[in-house]
Amino acid sequence: MKKYIFLLFFFFSFGLYASPRIIFENKEFDFEKILEGDTAVCMFHFRNVGDTILHIRDIRATCGCTIVESMKRTYKPNEKGTIRAVFHSVGRRGKINKYIYVLTNDKKNKTVRLRITGTVTRTWVSEPEKVDFGEIEPNGILTKNLFITSTLVDTIKVDSVKTEPYELSAKIISSKGNKVKLKVSYDSSSLKWRFIGIVRFYSNIPNGHKIIIPVYARIKEEKKKDR
Repeated sequence: MKKYIFLLFFFFSFGLYASPRIIFENKEFDFEKILEGDTAVCMFHFRNVGDTILHIRDIRATCGCTIVESMKRTYKPNEKGTIRAVFHSVGRRGKINKYIYVLTNDKKNKTVRLRITGTVTRTWVSEPEKVDFGEIEPNGILTKNLFITSTLVDTIKVDSVKTEPYELSAKIISSKGNKVKLKVSYDSSSLKWRFIGIVRFYSNIPNGHKIIIPVYARIKEEKKKDR
């Protein structure tokens, strides 16, 4: 009888104090350098060093550019696992800092924060990055120069240049080696408040076959009040 009570107490105590424990080999993954448009696959390895089943309740990324997944959601004691994250660099540039949150049933570590770092570089440079005519009065045609330079090809071969909406136009002024000069023109006659347009530049630049440059303009404050 005493032996039975002792075993019952032992298993009760074990169940009371037993718990899962998640330990990551790496909480930060540096993909170093990639070109804009490429993807980086980031692996975060962990182990359940506890003495009961570990449950991965949820995995959340702070940005839609990062897709996260785990092969399974439950891990036995001493079992290894991997969180796989795929970072999509389209529209990103420069230093990258993205976070992933892993929610578990580990009472001492319910939420684990993982970090993705690296640098996204472009194969082209736009000068300026956006064409901003600033505050204007509706007064016919306005123009600004735009320069596109490639960091990878020696000679830029332009396929086409397109603009929208109809008030906006762009034409090539010069093309020499890895640099193209464009003249962006905007007919401001019908401007009532704000203008937003785009220039699409198609060429042979790797990872920059289609470059989109935004164009802005807005009416002067005193004119807005008059209207």
